[in-house]
Amino acid sequence: MFEEKNCKGLEPKYYHKMIWIIVLTSILLSVLVALISGPRIAEKLLAWHMNLANSNDDVYLSVNLIEKAIIYIFIGMILFSVLLNTIVLTLVKFLVLEPMISDLQKEKRSFRKDNLTGLCRREVLEERTSWYEQDYESIAILYVDVNNLKNINDDYGHDAGDEAIIGVANEIKKLRTFYSELDHFRVGGDEFVVIIKDATEERARDLGRILSNQIERIMLRTVNGQKVTAAIGFAYANNRIRINSLMHQADDDMYRNKKRMKGIN
Repeated sequence: MFEEKNCKGLEPKYYHKMIWIIVLTSILLSVLVALISGPRIAEKLLAWHMNLANSNDDVYLSVNLIEKAIIYIFIGMILFSVLLNTIVLTLVKFLVLEPMISDLQKEKRSFRKDNLTGLCRREVLEERTSWYEQDYESIAILYVDVNNLKNINDDYGHDAGDEAIIGVANEIKKLRTFYSELDHFRVGGDEFVVIIKDATEERARDLGRILSNQIERIMLRTVNGQKVTAAIGFAYANNRIRINSLMHQADDDMYRNKKRMKGIN
């Protein structure tokens, strides 16, 4: 399951592949070094013993000893090369690869997460679309749009507008205390999407009402208690789930509610 608070997607697999490629390359290089160097060393040792031999028996004995020495030297060179390469590989892994991968993952996460609210961005929602469609029996969408954000920015400044955005985002996050199977996204300047997974339609609508009531209690401290409101659209499907279609339905419902609220206000 994806962990929404970190906006994680599928973790890159190339890191582990890279490690295995380096390990196999290290072993092959070790064997290659032993194959190239071993016979040359053995040849020099054999020539040295042949020169020292005083009899055929001594020569025969020396050859037998050299054959064993060749085997031991060959094995020893391989083990030494593998050990040396393993040490080098370990140093490269901890001093180079892991910091590099960590930096790349931090950069990726920072791109996937909205800096102002801490919610995941639209790109994460788009990435998870097929996952929502395949892995869940029902999906409900709450499409949230902050009312009059432009007026708040124009009349009171962008600090007040940011406070309104953060306030709505915080109330959206609090929905997890009522139902845990939620994912939250900021999909636009003043727009948010809540994905409710495997809930009944009644329960999903109830969560929408809870969110609406929570948002109505937001009061901006920067402008002496100015209230914040938001229009919320709803869409639900429990078979043949198509996220894009549900998004359009929820968006249309949100705009109908926004027009109704403007008429009231």
